[in-house]
Amino acid sequence: FAVCLTSLKQANLYKSFENTETGVFSYLDYCPDEVVMTSLVTEPKRFYFGHRPAGFNRWIHVTEMSKTLMLQLSVKYHLHPLAIDDVYEMNEHLGEMYTKLDKYGNHLYISLTFFFLKGTTPRVSFNTGRLILFVAGHPKWDTVISITMGPQPTVTNNQSGSAKTTWETLQNRIIKSQTKARDNKSDFLMHEMLAVCFQELRPIIVAYRYATACPS
Repeated sequence: FAVCLTSLKQANLYKSFENTETGVFSYLDYCPDEVVMTSLVTEPKRFYFGHRPAGFNRWIHVTEMSKTLMLQLSVKYHLHPLAIDDVYEMNEHLGEMYTKLDKYGNHLYISLTFFFLKGTTPRVSFNTGRLILFVAGHPKWDTVISITMGPQPTVTNNQSGSAKTTWETLQNRIIKSQTKARDNKSDFLMHEMLAVCFQELRPIIVAYRYATACPS
């Protein structure tokens, strides 16, 4: 009955917002033996009404949020209304900086403000971004929904000179076989994403150390 009710709600939403802007997101279904990545969702109907292969984890990464998208995701993955309201609030007040962790049923909700180095001349400066995570907790640990807001850190390839966000770099690690990110459940992915945010603090600390060092 619950599955039927969810499908009916999703169908009503899909029909109501079929011709409206629904945000930008990608998703990655993975297990130790196989990866299926959809870098740009061009068939939303298939995503909202379809199912991943049995035994696969799923990482949904939202780069451009909309209220329509969050409403549809909340119906599909049974996200708590209070957490969704918090996401709406964060999207409208990006300047507010605080970190929040809540648990709704077996879902974890994490909202994290993080900092990363912008430049060192003429003075040290840094950008502020936000990462929001919805994680399906115990016992499944099989789904992560990540939402990025504001500027995001990038990694530049020394050979090609191309730049990718740190989240794209993490996606590439999952795509590669025989990696910890690929072989583990979504709790490992959650910890990896949080670790990325904390690792971005190190260049800022180093930059301030050099900036405040006494001349020799």
